[in-house]
Amino acid sequence: MNENLEMGEEEKAAGNSGRVAAAIDAARETARETYETVQAKAAQGASYMDKAIRNNPYQALLIALGVGAVLGCLLSRRSRD
Repeated sequence: MNENLEMGEEEKAAGNSGRVAAAIDAARETARETYETVQAKAAQGASYMDKAIRNNPYQALLIALGVGAVLGCLLSRRSRD
């Protein structure tokens, strides 16, 4: 009878490992699809920013200057404290 229990447990373990492998494969596929979607959206965003900067170079320059000044002020305050 012990052998029958062990055989049943082995079958359960084999079935569980198959379900785990299927879940891992599904998670891997979902991660790959998400990565591809994010990569495509990032490329679209970069293309949009490139066009915006090329169409408005002075505005882009002033924005970058302003952001740099604000960051410089924040970082210099942090180093003084």
